[in-house]
Amino acid sequence: MTKILLLTPDLKDMGGVTNYYNTLGLHESPDIEVFFVNSAQKETSIDKIIRLIRRYIQFLLLLISKNFRIIHVNPSFDKKSFFRDAMFVFIGLLFKKKVLVFFRGWDETFEHSVHHSFLKKKIMNLTFGKCNNFIVLSQLFKNKIIALSPQLKNKNIWVETTVADDSFLPQFNLDHKLSSTEISFLFLSRIVKEKGIFIALEAYRLVKNKFPNLNLKLIIAGDGPALGEAKHFTKVNNIDAVEFTGYVLGKEKGKLLLQSKILIFPTFHGEGLPNTVLEAMLYGMPIISRINAGIPDVVEANINGFLTTHKDPEIFSNFMEKLILNKNLYEEMAMVNHIKGKSLFTKTKVKARILGIYQKISKED
Repeated sequence: MTKILLLTPDLKDMGGVTNYYNTLGLHESPDIEVFFVNSAQKETSIDKIIRLIRRYIQFLLLLISKNFRIIHVNPSFDKKSFFRDAMFVFIGLLFKKKVLVFFRGWDETFEHSVHHSFLKKKIMNLTFGKCNNFIVLSQLFKNKIIALSPQLKNKNIWVETTVADDSFLPQFNLDHKLSSTEISFLFLSRIVKEKGIFIALEAYRLVKNKFPNLNLKLIIAGDGPALGEAKHFTKVNNIDAVEFTGYVLGKEKGKLLLQSKILIFPTFHGEGLPNTVLEAMLYGMPIISRINAGIPDVVEANINGFLTTHKDPEIFSNFMEKLILNKNLYEEMAMVNHIKGKSLFTKTKVKARILGIYQKISKED
């Protein structure tokens, strides 16, 4: 295979991008070398500037010393990634490398600022706009980058997915999950307001109060700055049967995916396509979420989940109620998601598609 330099966050760090590449294991290939654009350590502002300058110099020297054909960068379309990774892209193009840009997340506020800023639009067109190959996580994002740089209309833009950790599938039994009498809702994410944690808690409180005799449970899995506030919210509102697990990995995460029945994820964050949605689908969970980023590309309302544009907890509690009261609907959605997850989102499927994209790029003149 063509020699590839893959730019990622430190793979010891937490987050969707590191989870994606750790799951795929692309860095295990002898033809793919990984270059970390950040640090997993806490840094002051001065430390960040010094580290970034060093990274640019290291990147430059790496391109001089080794014959990479493809440079694969993984920015989010936000202020931090845009300016940082634009320089990596510029250097890669300067060395006449084939640059593949995989936009991971999307900040609509920053997008609007680019549309109205001569400088940002110029940087966009001189860096990312000069690339021939892109991966995005939804058709919406494809339309957005073409709107920002119309010259990209005739470039290669692949709409891809993130990946679901399928390492727990040998232990998974969908019939066993469907027959369980406990109805456990799962919120699996970084605990920040924008991921919808308080919407999820209030929606669960409403449905729990409405059906006090049902065996309902809400599991909050993750860590983040709003965790303490979420615990306080749960306590002062007397919300029963809520379990806070903290950040989960390995067997602990697998246990939640194997046992939880329904994903509740009312995110209004600048998402790409959250891994948690694909993993919930793979392990037979209907999805309750919002029309946000790439989520509507994989979740079809009333087919394998429920989506809304709103943030009203009552709307989410109504979705939860529908799945509680309609066993056939719940089972149909669970089955659809498990089948879809196995056919599209496993490590083998996603890795094969990414390697296929590398091969297509390497064959270009």
